[in-house]
Amino acid sequence: MNHPQRYLRRLAICASVLLVPTAGLAQSPGPSRVQGAPSGNVDVRFKLPHAIEIAEREGRGKAISAVFTPFASGGGALEATVMRPDKTVVKYRVDANNGAVVNVSEQAIESYVSSIDPAALAGVRLSMVQAVAAVEGQAGAGAVVGAEVESKDGGLAYQVSVLKGGETKTFSVTPDGKVAAD
Repeated sequence: MNHPQRYLRRLAICASVLLVPTAGLAQSPGPSRVQGAPSGNVDVRFKLPHAIEIAEREGRGKAISAVFTPFASGGGALEATVMRPDKTVVKYRVDANNGAVVNVSEQAIESYVSSIDPAALAGVRLSMVQAVAAVEGQAGAGAVVGAEVESKDGGLAYQVSVLKGGETKTFSVTPDGKVAAD
């Protein structure tokens, strides 16, 4: 499948999620939907922390999900979604090869399926970039391909996915920085 066909397929999937709200309820924006390139190659110039930092700075909010989508032909795209205190969700798409923002979309939280309370998110001291760094320290040579914030045990925690040896492994990171493999 060439790049334009892949783009049109993704556009059709996104449109179907928007047109049929119940279909989008089961899909998480984070690590669970990440699929590696057939070669498993995630060697790109810019990584998820770069996209997260751009999104948090330009979006004036806290990251709630980030995902790396590799292209079979090499390279890939980074997506980082932030939630603002005003309950607006902003998604940034960043080229993983040159670090440039290629797309920004904004929507009210009511149209974005989320169990995350903006006030609770604002109170989390550990950033998503710090959670990713903590997992990278434990995962060794793996590449972080996804991260998201989720409600867990009455609080918020990060879920970080790492691709290593063609397999994806998920780690939980508590707000105090403790890492555990799921």
